[in-house]
Order: sequence, then C-alpha cells, then structure tokens
Amino acid sequence: MAVTADVIIGNQVLIYVDGEAIACTTGASFNGTNNQIETTCKDNDGAVTYAPGSTDWSISINANSKFDAATGLKEMAALFITKTTVTARMATGNTDDPYVEGEAFVSAWTWDNPVNAPSTWTATLSPRGPIRLFNT
Repeated sequence: MAVTADVIIGNQVLIYVDGEAIACTTGASFNGTNNQIETTCKDNDGAVTYAPGSTDWSISINANSKFDAATGLKEMAALFITKTTVTARMATGNTDDPYVEGEAFVSAWTWDNPVNAPSTWTATLSPRGPIRLFNT
C-alpha cells in the first residue's frame, strides 16, 4: 500500500495505546517542544543564540464516553490511576504513512458530564521516553 495521497482529513488520524485504537475519539493533537539552552556570547555582538536542549512532547485526546467501547473511557481511567507506561502512537490507518510513537503515561484525565450534552473525556499522554517518527 502506498502512502495516503491528497490532504489528510482529521478523521483518518487515530490514537493507539499498546496497538489498540482509542474508540469514539472526537479530536487529538500531538504537541512537541525542543527546549533551548542560551549560548549567547559577547563575541556575537550581543546577538542571542541557542543550542537545542531536551525534547518534550504530549498527545492530547478528546472522546465521547462509551462503556462498551473496546478501548476508551474505562481503560484510560485505569491507566491514569495505575500510572502504567504504554506505547502511544498517532497514526492514520494506512501502515505506510508516517507516524509518531513513544512510551508514555496518562498524566491528566478529565471526565465531563454536562446537562443536555454528551458525556466526554479528555486525556493527556506524557513522555516516559523519546518520541520517534517512523516511515519517513
């Protein structure tokens, strides 16, 4: 199978935990930052310079609540409570497409239940190691 052609629609991108797609997601985002180490010297005529420092990353998930989902609300709640390390992946369903993956834990989990609206949950997966890019 070749890589996905044309514009990738957000519906095509899923979050996987230990190889299982999170069910009933409504949104997800990958956030990454490279911290900076200032290396400014007077020799640079006062121009600020930086060297790359440590990398930080996270994956945020939004989903509708479903107790009968294969992997969803109850599994993410359990991962939050137990602080279990998992393999987190953000990818399309096409195995030839590039994707990001790393070891992570659920650092934040929220279960929202407003009046006259769907029950939803959010989670943040934070790193336990480096993020890697595959199929580039």
